[in-house]
Amino acid sequence: MEENTLNLMKELKKELYTLSKERVFDEFKKALMSNKPSIFFRVLKKAQVLDVHFKEIYNLIRCNTTRKISSRRG
Repeated sequence: MEENTLNLMKELKKELYTLSKERVFDEFKKALMSNKPSIFFRVLKKAQVLDVHFKEIYNLIRCNTTRKISSRRG
């Protein structure tokens, strides 16, 4: 994914909150039916918008990252 696209996604983050749950679910289903659903989540994470509609996944990733950092210090 190009940096310009990721930057545009970051700029439009507030607008993502206005999407209907049905629209988000439709996109989610498409991602799950793709050959590599993980790409969907990686792109959202890289664009810093994963927390908008997938807060639980965002929190899991954040928690895991925090643990890795803490274990390196200890």
